[in-house]
Amino acid sequence: MVGELVRKQLEARVAPAGGDTYTFTITTRTPDRFGDVVEPSGIRWEAYMRNPVVLWAHNSDLPPIGRTVALEPLGDALVATVEFAQTPFAQEVRQLVEAGFLRAASIGFLPLRWEPMPGGGRRFLEAELVEWSIVPVPANPEALVQQAEAAGIVCRALREALSPLSAPALDLEALRAAVAEAVAEALREALLEAARR
Repeated sequence: MVGELVRKQLEARVAPAGGDTYTFTITTRTPDRFGDVVEPSGIRWEAYMRNPVVLWAHNSDLPPIGRTVALEPLGDALVATVEFAQTPFAQEVRQLVEAGFLRAASIGFLPLRWEPMPGGGRRFLEAELVEWSIVPVPANPEALVQQAEAAGIVCRALREALSPLSAPALDLEALRAAVAEAVAEALREALLEAARR
């Protein structure tokens, strides 16, 4: 696992920060679908800030959609402010963020130190941030449930179905494949549309 890039996603809290900038909560201590927890206080970002790119869906083959202009721990979270690039695709992503269609962020990191968690999963105690991305589908279902419950929607069955105890019932490989295909298809369509302009 050391030296292996890991990605963890969640539905982010997003707030306009003025101009073409938005502030995202890019990770929290909330367990994700795989039962893992990333300790925000253990994330090292000094090297990342020398080239603070923000990617679309972890795709480093595409130009970045923005750059991080601020990054700071805030309670049990790591918060980043992105300035969107002035490219057509980056501005399209910004418009989707502004309209509320995109609210998910994901970090890519190199684990430096971790421990197993009771009941499965890992607690990443120290990690080096490599990149963060705006993504269409988060891996952290708890954020989705919390938002729904905050709106008064009862999510008991959803919470139980997505709990780490029921993780073996989820076909994670099929889920990953479906998400990857959906992202790839959306990206192909966006690139074709951009090429037609």
